[in-house]
Amino acid sequence: MGSDLYAALTFILVTTFSPGPNTLSSATMGLIYGYCRSLPYRAGIGTGFFVMMLFCAHISELLLQRFSALQPYLSVIGAAYIVYLALMTLRADLRITRSDQMPLRFKHGMVLQLVNVKVIIYGVMLYSTFFQDMSVPSVQAYGTAAGLALCSFSAISLWAAFGAVINRHMHHRKLRVLIRVILFCLLMAVALQLLPLS
Repeated sequence: MGSDLYAALTFILVTTFSPGPNTLSSATMGLIYGYCRSLPYRAGIGTGFFVMMLFCAHISELLLQRFSALQPYLSVIGAAYIVYLALMTLRADLRITRSDQMPLRFKHGMVLQLVNVKVIIYGVMLYSTFFQDMSVPSVQAYGTAAGLALCSFSAISLWAAFGAVINRHMHHRKLRVLIRVILFCLLMAVALQLLPLS
């Protein structure tokens, strides 16, 4: 694994920080509710990510053998949840001025990981290639999952901070509508990419 460390780190960083359900939804939450109020949602993502990495570590071989049968179902469920997030984004006010609006909670971030096909494929690829010699369960497996979850949390926090900075200019109605539509389209594009027929 030593000679492949650079390749593994490159794959991890590019995949984790690239646009996807976690990063785009975190940017949306940061935009609408601010960096601090969206923290429970991001904590849910980080916790769910850790659980999914352990899941992939434990059954990566089994998933590889049967992934062709599972992929269409996981893709449809994941796409449906992303569409739900996209519709919430489209309907959102995009201003942190209404106290009756509540940000997505810890459980929403957790659920997103359970249906996030990108995370499942990511975990299976890592644990079936770069980490294939790792014994499971082991301290190394738990440590690796924790490190990957920390990297994911750093990425979504960066995207949430980006969204929170943009919010300072949200007093312009046309800009609010434009950004809301852009985020909706990006999330819908992610959902379409998850569908088996896309």
